[in-house]
Amino acid sequence: MVSECLFKRNNIYYFRLRIPQDIQPYFSSKDIWKSLNTKNYESARTAMAKLLYNTERLFLHLRSGMFTDTQMKQMVKDYLQEYLDRCESIRSIGMVTYEGEGQQPISFDTESKVIVDTSVKALDDLIESSKRKLLLNDFEGVSIRVGWYMEKKGLSLVAGSQEHTTICREILKAEIEALKIEKERITGNYDNRYDKFLENMIAPTQHVVMLPSTPDVEPEPIITLSHVISENLKEIELGGNWNEKTKAENVSIYTLIIDVLGDLDIKSITHKTMMQFRDKLSRLPANRDKVKQYKGKTIDQILNMKNVTPISVSTLNKYLVRTSTLFKWAAKHGYIQANVAEGLTLAKSGNASEERQAYSTEDIQKIVNNLMYDKYCPHIFWIPLIGMYQGMRIDEICQLYVSDVEVVDGVPCININSKDDKKLKNNASERIIPIHGMLVRLGFLRYVEQLKQKNVKRLWSKLHKKRDGYSQDYGKLYQRFNRKYITDNPKRVFHSFRHSLADRLKQAGVQDTLIAEIMGHSIDSVTMGRYGKRYQPKLLLDALMQLDYGIDIPPWKTHAA
Repeated sequence: MVSECLFKRNNIYYFRLRIPQDIQPYFSSKDIWKSLNTKNYESARTAMAKLLYNTERLFLHLRSGMFTDTQMKQMVKDYLQEYLDRCESIRSIGMVTYEGEGQQPISFDTESKVIVDTSVKALDDLIESSKRKLLLNDFEGVSIRVGWYMEKKGLSLVAGSQEHTTICREILKAEIEALKIEKERITGNYDNRYDKFLENMIAPTQHVVMLPSTPDVEPEPIITLSHVISENLKEIELGGNWNEKTKAENVSIYTLIIDVLGDLDIKSITHKTMMQFRDKLSRLPANRDKVKQYKGKTIDQILNMKNVTPISVSTLNKYLVRTSTLFKWAAKHGYIQANVAEGLTLAKSGNASEERQAYSTEDIQKIVNNLMYDKYCPHIFWIPLIGMYQGMRIDEICQLYVSDVEVVDGVPCININSKDDKKLKNNASERIIPIHGMLVRLGFLRYVEQLKQKNVKRLWSKLHKKRDGYSQDYGKLYQRFNRKYITDNPKRVFHSFRHSLADRLKQAGVQDTLIAEIMGHSIDSVTMGRYGKRYQPKLLLDALMQLDYGIDIPPWKTHAA
């Protein structure tokens, strides 16, 4: 979605966002356009990310002011009751008669049977006319009455909005029921099925027990889902716990939750509601805001389409986990009694280790054969080799500084830390690992020494930090290299290097705790994890040197640096 919001015109970047259909009536156009006042792509992306986040928050804020289904139903009930009470009050002083179109006014001296018959005929005509308007969605007349009613209640609706259309339709249906009730009442029948219907709808019959009078209790206020989301976002923004990427992802997921569930009263949401939410979510396509065939369509319209490829179980679970986190926060802050979104994630088929596959020996050989050293872009050569022989994550490699390559206890090492502008996955990711002998043989230390002599700060000067970190551009570059020269297996990606390293060290008999420390995994053992010191670099190097891919390195590559 981010890339779709960025446009260039006359060398100036612009922000453009399609306004969701449900809140378009609040705006004078269907799109938001804004100049970013820059010709620089990176500056434009940064400015655009902030605009996108703030715009999504505005959308949530607008939705937070909309009526819930519960509020809608209550307004229609109140309207129906007031309509009938007004008619009954006027009738109590003998002033109600109904006249058909073009009919002469009925005199009260007229025989009562004629008055009743004429009024019944007029009511039948009104009922049929209202039904026809309902069929044709002709809300011109009822819209005026809705306007008066809303003004009386101190409420407002945007004319032409989906909410306005919905309440006009429901009010017209209520008027049809009111006319049917009036038709019975005017003949003296107050024991009709409509009065009973009204009684059950507005005040269900209960066994009355006389109790001492008690003060009136104020009804609990309705707290919408969008209000809770808005408060959650305020707290997180205040704490500064999210980067731009995380903000955009979560706002997108929160918007999806409302799109699927509707802006319900959060207290009305049950675990069954969330099970139904999961069912709908599991049938939605990936990137529905980016794919042309899904743009502008409602959730139900998409679900009714044929040949829709649903999101993966991994993506579904990611959405469900973040949904559960939101409801957990709501429970913590007293909006609901319990987290009704807990336990919704689905078990994945197969073992977790099979989600990403290790590279085969043939794959590793292909990678080495196709890597070419370019002194202007040395990262293209070194990053896959570091992933291959150090087992580091792609982000950990791409964000390295020259100073992170150091000698510890006489052993050349890479210090993986969160200093400066670097970020790590978790606390266990912070570690110091020795440099594999193959990288030394290939000239990696010579390359680092050249950078130190030139007072260069970062290991890869061509990589720049973006919303997703330093690896954003390189990750796409490696993916193209991987698919073109190595494999078309979707489960073999850059992360496969970590699987390859862990698998080969395990097969070589290296202890699990040593492998965990090399890869930056937490150690399950309380004794080792909480009380044990980190392994010395020499011991880790002995373990790492057990790694042997059984491949041939072309001699010229050993002089790459």
